[in-house]
Amino acid sequence: MKTQIKLLATAIVLTLLTACGAKKTTKTTSIYGDWELEKAICFCPFTDETDFSTNTLSIQPNQIKIASPEDRQFIKPTGTYDFSTENQYLKIGETTEYSYELKDGNLIIKFLEEPELADDELTLIYRPASGK
Repeated sequence: MKTQIKLLATAIVLTLLTACGAKKTTKTTSIYGDWELEKAICFCPFTDETDFSTNTLSIQPNQIKIASPEDRQFIKPTGTYDFSTENQYLKIGETTEYSYELKDGNLIIKFLEEPELADDELTLIYRPASGK
């Protein structure tokens, strides 16, 4: 009887430890929500240590709020804009278009470059906002 109780107690403790130690990961499946810039890939004067977290997006149906310091305006200046999506393309305002994808919980936005302009490639990797 004591052996059965010990085995049961051990099983309960192991179950609790396993459940508590498991990482909870949620896969983002929508662009809607709050995002902060993690990385900018471009011909820009930034280092790997640059903190982009003050560049944020808050995306709601048909409306996007952009916050960015004046020295790091990648998409548009700080403000609220109308936007639309179609086939993995994001159109902000009347003319600015980007492709986007959700990958590994991040929102990746790429500027649709103009062939006649050199060095205008831009990829922005946003992570879900941490709520600092």
